[in-house]
Parts: sequence; C-alpha cells; structure tokens
Amino acid sequence: MDILSFLSHTSSEPFNRRTFLSLSCLATVSSLFLDSKHCFGQSEDEQRAAIYKKMLSGLRKIKDPDTNYPGDVWATPEQMVLIYSCYNKLSKVQNLVGYSNFNFIDLPTVAYAARQQRNTGRHLGGKPERTLPFTKLEEQFMDQIFAIDAKAYGFYGERVIYDKNYRINPKNLILTDGNFLRKGEAQEKYFRIKKQVSDNLSSGNNSISQSDMQVTSGIRNIPKQMRLFFRKAVRLTQVPRQSEVKILDLKSGTPQLAHVYDLKKDWNRIEADVAMLKNQSLPEILKRNERKEFVLDKGFHLINLSAASRSLAPPGYSWHAQHDFDIGLKNGKLKPYNFRKEFITTPLFVTLFSQGFIHLRDLRYRQENELGVRFEPWHIRVGDPGNLTSDIQTDPSQMWIPNRESQIT
Repeated sequence: MDILSFLSHTSSEPFNRRTFLSLSCLATVSSLFLDSKHCFGQSEDEQRAAIYKKMLSGLRKIKDPDTNYPGDVWATPEQMVLIYSCYNKLSKVQNLVGYSNFNFIDLPTVAYAARQQRNTGRHLGGKPERTLPFTKLEEQFMDQIFAIDAKAYGFYGERVIYDKNYRINPKNLILTDGNFLRKGEAQEKYFRIKKQVSDNLSSGNNSISQSDMQVTSGIRNIPKQMRLFFRKAVRLTQVPRQSEVKILDLKSGTPQLAHVYDLKKDWNRIEADVAMLKNQSLPEILKRNERKEFVLDKGFHLINLSAASRSLAPPGYSWHAQHDFDIGLKNGKLKPYNFRKEFITTPLFVTLFSQGFIHLRDLRYRQENELGVRFEPWHIRVGDPGNLTSDIQTDPSQMWIPNRESQIT
C-alpha cells in the first residue's frame, strides 16, 4: 500500500499492523515542516502522510477531557444552581429568537427578550413555554463568569472578547448550512475548501461529495458561548473522588481549597432553589434539549468547571466570536463523528488533509496543545488575528470588572 492509498483508506476496519509497519520508516514530522517543499528528502505528500500517521497513533493517548482530574476546579452548590438557572433562561431565549439568530445576538438583547416573558412557540407539560427574566444575582453571576480570568480553572487560551455587551453586526454575516459565517476571509476560506473538495471528486476513489461537508458551527457571540459552556457544565455533574477540592471563588476570581464534607453541608441550603428550578420546568427542558435527567434532587454532586473548559472555551475566549468555524459531515453513518476526535478518521478529513486543502496551521486546537483544550480537528482557524479586519475590541483597559464585593460565593 503506497502513502496516498493509506491516506485514502476509509474502511471502518482499523489499519492492520502490516499497513502500519509499512509506513514506519517515515520520520515524525512537526507542523513546521508542513508547508516546506522538501523535508529530509520527503515530498509534501510524504510529509502529510507521516503527520497523519502520528495524529492517528495519538488518538488513544489523548486524555478524556470529561474525566475528573486532580487539581480541577469545581462550582459550589450555590454556583451550580445559578449555572442551571442561567442555562434554562438562555435556552428559552434561544427558542424564542431561533437557533441561528441566537448565535450572534448580544447579552443586552437576550436580557431584554427574557424580561418580555413571551411565548417561545414551544410547550412544556402541555403549557406554552415562556421566557423568564434574569434575576440580579444571575446577571451578576454571568458578568463574573465572563470577567474572571479562565486560567483560574485551567483554560490557558487568550481572551478574544473584552466587552461583555459586544455586538455583532448581522450585515457582516452570511448564513451557511444554518450557521453564520463572517463575510470576508472566513466565508472565502470555507467556500474555497468546499470547492476544492468538489473539484477533487473526479480524481478517482473518493467516497465523499461536496454536499457531505457543512458548517457545523460558525459565529458565536457571548450569550451563545455562555449557554454552550453552561450546557457542558450541566452535563458534567459528578461526585468528587477527593476529600478536598478546589472551588471557584467569584469574589477574588481565584480557586480556593474546600473540604467536600463542608460542601455537602452547603448542599442542604439549596433545597428551595431546586424546587424553584422544578417549577420553571427545567427537568422537562433538560430531557428535551439534552436527553439528560434532572439530578439536583438526587443527592450531593458538583459541576467540574475545569472539565467543561477543556471542551468548550469559556465566554469571551472563543475564536468563534471572530472568524473561526467548525466543519463536519452532513449525512451518513459517520455523522456522529462530528465534534469527536475520531473525526480525523472520516473520509472528509482524510481527503482534506491528504490533498493539502487544510494543514496543521488551520487547526486551532491541535493534539497535545498547551491551552488546556481537547483535540479539535474539526475547528478551522481563520487567518492571523493581527492581520484580520475585525470590529472586535481587544484593549484590556476596556474590560469590565465585576463587583468583587458580591455576596455570591
């Protein structure tokens, strides 16, 4: 089997040992060599083959981002209630304005829509679903989650947005596959890649078509990213294995050590809040949106904020607010591989990578990155932020700082 045949291999069966050994003579090539004409006598095709082989072999080495690791930072029981409640109200506003529109609307617009208590067009338990206004405590909590340095709980990527009320002009966007792309370089890059896939179909043994590729996530403003972050956090309810854990102190914006025994005692103080969430139909919303049972009334557990940040950039830190986008498969049995590390084994990724349509430099979060983020082969990086025309303000002096004397603990 030659190198290109290896890269074009799309069978559901794993590569056998003989195939693997037949390529073992290729040197391990770093991403710096990907754009060079020759590297130690290798052609560009050989370089891509070696890099792809390394990516495949590294899949099993990647840690499970959802696992509870020592040193992770957790939300307190009181913070958990706020996460659940804010997720609930953000979800209702999304239902009201529509999935696509919710991607770009700003936080003041979301707060206004929530206050209107309008029917979302859906029903819960036979009754019309209505938006619910955010309390001052919830608004303050979202402000603090946005403003706190995410390094406090393990996310080491750079901040992208400094204004919590940042607005995205919809005139600068184009709707593609149910998601919005920013016009200009992001739009051009996506359609260039898609055209390259289409033009490559006539080259022979390709089992994908242009229609198989789609944008799975495009522009995302602060409310959308916050809902996704809270959604992931809600999915990661766990019982800590340790007797002591780090919790996020919202007053100082730093992690603090706490005894699990004391947190269990704090758990008893949220009974009234749990009853309130039930009255807001949160159990039905979780079951409908997440296929997840409501567990706040099932006994002590906590939310792992560090684990959530390994899969979803915290609000203010996602490059989706600027130009980045995600790609994936539209149809077929491999569609479940969207947003999974195994996406690199799909015919779509193999074609894109083996033909040089995307490179390692195009992947925002590579394997074994130092940002505390999982491997995301579907996440396409667009340009160099310093060279892009953007309406995003990145002046740290403009950053809104929350009231550190808050009563939120």
